[in-house]
Amino acid sequence: DTLGTSMGGSSGVLLSIFFTAASQSLGAGAPLTKALLAGLDRMTFYGGARTGDRTMVDALEPALKALDASGLE
Repeated sequence: DTLGTSMGGSSGVLLSIFFTAASQSLGAGAPLTKALLAGLDRMTFYGGARTGDRTMVDALEPALKALDASGLE
């Protein structure tokens, strides 16, 4: 909630969506890496950005996929 109301522009709202979805996924028993990917999925659903659009998704998507591929739970 704090991110969505205190950060300027769309970043705060998008990060709020990201972390809310990730925490819901964690609460449902998903491992951390899968929960973070669920957050990214929800953020891109509402935000509409995709890799290559020159947004935060360009950094988050490859980083989270690499983290997931590393086998970290």
